[in-house]
Amino acid sequence: MTETILVIIAVLVALGVGFLIATLFELKRTVSQTAQFLRNTETSVNAAFKEMEETLKSIRAITDDIGAVSGDLKRFSSSLTLVARNLRELGEMMGDLSTEASLRVAGIKVGVRTALDVLVRNILRR
Repeated sequence: MTETILVIIAVLVALGVGFLIATLFELKRTVSQTAQFLRNTETSVNAAFKEMEETLKSIRAITDDIGAVSGDLKRFSSSLTLVARNLRELGEMMGDLSTEASLRVAGIKVGVRTALDVLVRNILRR
């Protein structure tokens, strides 16, 4: 009877060892696949991070360009305002000059007419 129990124990130990060996091989294969998956994931994540970094650099450059353009537009707008103000003043000066010239022409006309009247009167008196 002891021999039978020893044989059963030996068979059970052999089955247990076989089961453990199979489990270890399966575990080794799972660990290998997990390691490969992690390597692939790391490569993909690194590529994504690099692309994200490049995108952020591009966004920064675009933001800086927008800031520069808006500053240029502000300067251009203030220059246009200054030009408009100067043109308005020039128009006012031209209006004043035109009025002054009209007054001078009118004064010259009156002066010439008066001079001719005096000349004609003096000629007629003699």
